[in-house]
Amino acid sequence: MLYRIAIAFAALALLLAAAIGAEAATNPGTLTGKHLGYADGDTLTISGVRVRLLGIAAPERDELGGPEARRALLAIVAGKRITCRLTGERTFDRAVAVCRARSIDINRAMVANGWAAACPAFSRRYLAAEASAQAAKLGIWISGAYVKPKYC
Repeated sequence: MLYRIAIAFAALALLLAAAIGAEAATNPGTLTGKHLGYADGDTLTISGVRVRLLGIAAPERDELGGPEARRALLAIVAGKRITCRLTGERTFDRAVAVCRARSIDINRAMVANGWAAACPAFSRRYLAAEASAQAAKLGIWISGAYVKPKYC
């Protein structure tokens, strides 16, 4: 009997956490926690909320440079407390945000290291970092074969 009660409380706690996370992800504000769960080069999961990094586009996991972009993002966030400034927008069921790992602007770091492209259709703040990465032929820019997504 106690086991069933414990399971019921655990399920209730998970539902409550999901509801709070969903509410936080639809309003501008701040989301803080450690990265847990799925990630590609421009998406994290923080405190149960999937977060799309604002103003950047990384290759998908099955595209050239995708696995490397994912590993680069995971290296930036590994073991660190992440703070995301939510815009209040959502895209493909993900909250949109600029995120930091301690003093590192994660969005900028991905572009500056060549593992994501700047998306000026959503934010122009990473264009200089992209130009530097392209000039240095870093990451996705090494072969000259990467093409930015049309939505950028």
